[in-house]
Formats: sequence, C-alpha cells, structure tokens
Amino acid sequence: MGQDARPFIKQLNELIGLDLDAVHAYSAAIHRLTSPTLRDQLGACRDEHRRHVRDLSDLVVTMGGSPRTRPHVRGVLYEALTAVSSMLGDDAGLRALRATEEATTHAYRTALDDLWPQRARSILERLYEDERRHLGMVLDAVRDHSAVPADHM
Repeated sequence: MGQDARPFIKQLNELIGLDLDAVHAYSAAIHRLTSPTLRDQLGACRDEHRRHVRDLSDLVVTMGGSPRTRPHVRGVLYEALTAVSSMLGDDAGLRALRATEEATTHAYRTALDDLWPQRARSILERLYEDERRHLGMVLDAVRDHSAVPADHM
C-alpha cells in the first residue's frame, strides 16, 4: 500500500462498529413494528448494513488489520432506545432509527474527507450512497407515518 495503513484500519473499524450498531438497532425495530411494509423496507436496510460490515471487514484484512466484530457501546444504547421506542409504536421506533442513520451517514461523509487509497475510496463512496438512501427512507417513513392518524394504524 506504500503508506501506514493503521489510521485507515482504525477508521474502517469505527465504521464497522457503526454498521454493527445499525444492524442491532434495525433488528430491534423490525421485531416490534406493526407494519409489514415497514418491516420489509427496514429489513433491506439492515441487510445492507450487514453487507457494509462484510465489505469493510474485507478491506481491513486486505490492509493487514483485524476487523472489529462488536458494536460500539453506544450501539447497545441505540438498540435499547430503538427497542423501547418501538414498544411505543412504529412512529417512535422510526424516530429512534433516524438517530442511528444520521450518525452513520455523518461518519461516512466525514471519512470521505480524508485521502484514501483508490480502492477504499471507491468502496466508501458506494457505502456512503447506501447510507444516504437509508437516511432518506427513514426520514420519509417518519414523515409518512407521522401523517397517519393513530386510529388508522
């Protein structure tokens, strides 16, 4: 690679942690959502976060590092917040997921401000676009779901 890979590996492992956080938060929400459509949409996002973990882990290994396998401590908090919020209804669960997606999208955007080897940059750009799409979907779902009167859910 020609340069010290440790800073890249550290940052990639932070992103892996955030994606693991997201997987757990989505699982907590999906388990409690009442809308089958929302469960399907969120399940697709969760599966993409799992793919992100695989893609980033492969990149870490290629750079000579060991990929992270556990979520951040805050991921446990995101999962708990999402689980508790989801018990209050789909709208509350979606709002909790919004925080997870905002954090993940911001982290990918920030990572792209750094100079990366071309292969890594290409992967990060693709994953960032996924994150932007996830955040947009969650924001749309919050808006659409909030517009539905409680007696019609």
